[in-house]
Amino acid sequence: MNESGNEVSPLLARIVLSALLIFVVTACSEPTGYEGQEDVGDSSGDVGDTGETSDTGETSDTEDTAPPDQCDDACGDTSGDVDAGDEDVSQPSEAVDGECGTRAQSYYLQHRQWPDGETFCDQGSLVDADPSFPAPGSSVQWTCEGVDGGQSAQCSASRSGDCSSDRQPPQDWTQLTNCVRDYNYPGGWHPDADCSTWTGIWSDHFWKIGGVTRRLAQNRYSPHQYLAIELSTVDMPPSNTGRFSMEHDPAFDAAPTLLSTISRCPGDFHHGPIMEETGCFQTLGAVAGSSGIHQWGGLDSDRNCQLESDQTYYWNLIATSDDPGTDPDAIEPHGNCLDDKLCGGVYAPYQ
Repeated sequence: MNESGNEVSPLLARIVLSALLIFVVTACSEPTGYEGQEDVGDSSGDVGDTGETSDTGETSDTEDTAPPDQCDDACGDTSGDVDAGDEDVSQPSEAVDGECGTRAQSYYLQHRQWPDGETFCDQGSLVDADPSFPAPGSSVQWTCEGVDGGQSAQCSASRSGDCSSDRQPPQDWTQLTNCVRDYNYPGGWHPDADCSTWTGIWSDHFWKIGGVTRRLAQNRYSPHQYLAIELSTVDMPPSNTGRFSMEHDPAFDAAPTLLSTISRCPGDFHHGPIMEETGCFQTLGAVAGSSGIHQWGGLDSDRNCQLESDQTYYWNLIATSDDPGTDPDAIEPHGNCLDDKLCGGVYAPYQ
């Protein structure tokens, strides 16, 4: 090989080596526009081709960036793959005290069950099962337990033995409690009969007996008297039906028309609430040779007047010619019951 050939070989080797170095540097450099690249300013504007020149004077064009997939395993991984979701950011639970709900209040006699939409606990959890609705004149208790160490709350609800002010008897009227006309006793009155309760007049509950008559007065001492006879439906089958019948009897001066209701409140003649509650509001009229009938039934019956089992009701009777929708405080005594005239009739239950 000649002398000039011996000089060419080293030159070619340097060119090849320079090209390989440029390729490796370009491929392993972090591409522009990807996360982690430092922003390097250039007074000449955006950097384009590097225009590097080899020792031979030839220019080698290289791009500013290279796609990430050009890197081989030698480049390594510079992303770090940090997942912020792996950090434990949980905080200790905050204690919550128990707090009584809206059912912790006083109820009136006519209320018979927990109102819909109300709660036992506004905060915390109820301990044990749901309390039963309180019986008349009594109360029930429950506990709302705190959460995560919070304090527990002791709660209670009570039920009055009286009805609310908007379900009271008519003003200036009084309840007649000794009303049984019985000629087997001196003076023609049963001295021990208690007309405030059904079993004080009859021997058994109204839904168990039939055809047993009693003479009941409406106004023994005053024309402004009414009857409020307590009825019990404890153990009454919900399919039971029956009726109350009133007939004229010569033991009385007159058998007037009556307003007859069955309500949860004694002496209650408020038409709207009673129709919504039981549907048991009607007029009874009895003259000689005829009778007035008040029909009733359990919740599974087809009667308009329906009574719930295991409850307490009152059969209310008032002698008047006023319409059923009359304001109770405006009810006037029946004209046939004035001037010391004794009004009443013979009553009987039927199944």
